[in-house]
Amino acid sequence: MKYRYAALLVAGTALAQSPGPQSAAQEDDELSEVLVTAQRPVRDRGSIDGWLRRLIGKYRNTGTVSSLNGPLDTVTGTTECEGVGVGAGVRCMVTLRTPTYETSFNPGALLLGLEIKDPKVRFMTVDDKGYGASDSSDLRGDSVRFRTTCKVVDVRDCFANTMITVGSRSDDVHFQVDIELEGIQTTHFDVTWKRGK
Repeated sequence: MKYRYAALLVAGTALAQSPGPQSAAQEDDELSEVLVTAQRPVRDRGSIDGWLRRLIGKYRNTGTVSSLNGPLDTVTGTTECEGVGVGAGVRCMVTLRTPTYETSFNPGALLLGLEIKDPKVRFMTVDDKGYGASDSSDLRGDSVRFRTTCKVVDVRDCFANTMITVGSRSDDVHFQVDIELEGIQTTHFDVTWKRGK
């Protein structure tokens, strides 16, 4: 069954089983680890601007896509991101190709910018049919996550959960999207944009 997605898909869900009863000290250690790794929102406009500017460039896309009822498949394509205006704005043209799954990025556009009043990253995606959706979110560390609506024929509730990670010392961009249809995560794209064509 082929779906037409308004966004990409990504990253899997991991389930872990507890090995059995734990002492209070072990539980406290695990909680401490979670608290230590949590990232606070970045509020400095200059840092958000720097993160956005790290997206600028030309990339080759490589990765995988999988669905609830289908095989793991490869993803290829290109992305080209350029600055927009004199402020902190970036437009990315994204093309994703896969032998099995149909995507709506042939090409599609991502628009990212800085919200001035409440420093966050504003995100908008527009597919190859012109459907657009947007969200804003905090930059946390090197990553930002968005939740937008998407369009699939004969499906009432479609959401795309997107995460974009741009490391300060990396030339690559990690782009992940999970698609939810009627409350069930159905497809994931896990794509790395590698700098240079």
